Amino acid sequence: MEGLMVTVLKSEQETLEARLPELVKDHEDQFVVVHGREIWNFFGSQDEAIRAGRKHFGPKEPFLVALVTRSPRTIEISSFLLGHRGTDADRP
Repeated sequence: MEGLMVTVLKSEQETLEARLPELVKDHEDQFVVVHGREIWNFFGSQDEAIRAGRKHFGPKEPFLVALVTRSPRTIEISSFLLGHRGTDADRP
């Protein structure tokens, strides 16, 4: 499954890496939601980012959530998996 996730989120990861220098200037320590080649939005918490991404993109559309830092640690979230992981963001 991990190999599939890397393939599914490859364009999101590439987008994040390419845009990171500009994102750090204005959004350091915020969570970014990336969908395809689009930087969609920024949030103050991981839960907010996941919840908003799922609401916006739907339950089966993959998106990436990452904390914007000079050395980012990506939190890969695919909305169709949220119900199976039992995250707080999956609750109303």
